[in-house]
Amino acid sequence: MKENDLTYVYEATAREELSIDYEGSNYLVIYGTHINGGWFAIINHGVSGNLAGFDDVHYNEEQIGMALNNYEVGNKIAIVIAAFDEMNKEIEMKNEKLSEDEKMKRIEEIRQNLDSYLYEVYSFDEYYAIIDSYEIIQFYNDDNEHLGCIVTDDMASCIFDILHGADPINDGWEDGTGQTLTLDGWH
Repeated sequence: MKENDLTYVYEATAREELSIDYEGSNYLVIYGTHINGGWFAIINHGVSGNLAGFDDVHYNEEQIGMALNNYEVGNKIAIVIAAFDEMNKEIEMKNEKLSEDEKMKRIEEIRQNLDSYLYEVYSFDEYYAIIDSYEIIQFYNDDNEHLGCIVTDDMASCIFDILHGADPINDGWEDGTGQTLTLDGWH
């Protein structure tokens, strides 16, 4: 290869591979990022093109629709890409790795704004939790039956943990007396 054949090498990523069935057709969509933004390829239809941010449904609909010569399908695929991007952002936020200093800074921010977290509802598989006061988290199953409550001495840390993926019942949070709340009651 001659020196001038390859000018630059840029990092590119593939984000997801999606199989979308719509009106009797299947679209195998792969999308990701490259130096100028986003890209898509619908490999079983032999088309590809540029995307804006994954959440820019209007622009992405136009690009995908133009490539497929079907703007209705372009819209559906752009919506699915935007939904997956939003889901991935939430997952990344919950799984982000923080330094101990950054974690303590965020807990302090929650502590200073604790009033804004009162009566917030957090949903989990098969149950939900409500921040009932500065010390109490109430738990209810999906049938709105009260499961119990946990009294905490550091609500800000508990809220931080929940915001970053903790699942109080399935993670075995205790009530302070050594008992653990489960979906079936205290143990």
